[in-house]
Amino acid sequence: MNIIDLSKDFIKSWKLFLSILVVSFSISLLLSNTLTKSYTASIKIYETKNTDLGMLQNLSFPSVNNLFSNFSETNENSRYAFQLFKSRDFMESFIKNYGPEKLITGYMDETTIKNSNNDEKISSAYSILVDNINVRPPSNQATYIRFSHRTQNIPHDLLNKLIEYTNSYIKEKHLRENQESMDYLQSQFDTSNSVNVNKAFSKLYEEKLSKYIIIKSKEHYVFEILEFARYQNKQTFPNQTIFLILAFLFSIALNLIYLILQKKKSIQDKT
Repeated sequence: MNIIDLSKDFIKSWKLFLSILVVSFSISLLLSNTLTKSYTASIKIYETKNTDLGMLQNLSFPSVNNLFSNFSETNENSRYAFQLFKSRDFMESFIKNYGPEKLITGYMDETTIKNSNNDEKISSAYSILVDNINVRPPSNQATYIRFSHRTQNIPHDLLNKLIEYTNSYIKEKHLRENQESMDYLQSQFDTSNSVNVNKAFSKLYEEKLSKYIIIKSKEHYVFEILEFARYQNKQTFPNQTIFLILAFLFSIALNLIYLILQKKKSIQDKT
């Protein structure tokens, strides 16, 4: 059997092909409507620069410099933020703030949710979050974060809130550290009798105060949102278009297999 003969037989069997196609389309539509739906949103963020933060002038007083060995200074805020995304403690703190019930709805039945304590809800929500979030490596300081969820209004809302929470979390951390440093400097200044040391403390205090003001005034402390995550009207899984394409290809393949088998049987009957 050559390809030309097979093509002719295929055209002649158009009724059989249409029958298979209708059945395949019906099954694909049934599957796409019965399988668990999933919706995906993405957010584009830009890493803001904070190179003016966390920089202390080198002083000629080693004993004074040692006073700051216990205080963290973070220059690369965005790198720190990406590390936080990998931290279970941070993500669970976000989930607690966001509401674990929102995340577990659609994955757990109402009875299980009702009978679970808050820690169990947070733990379940954390598993759902980390299994469905994807952070694309930064390119030209721009980063895409995608999140999928079974509830339609969750993906875009969660991504926008996550960036807002991250900015606020790191900003408050740095404000708190600077305030602790200023309090410590003030206490040392009050107890020191050395003029040179007091001058050094005074200069460091001014730098800390300047840094505090810069942090406080920065609206987008770590990330600026270039493209907000938006509400998704269409589900991303199951994809009905892909299901229909597969059904069409399956119909063609099944029809060809039937024709080949029929042709072989006809040849065997003749022999």
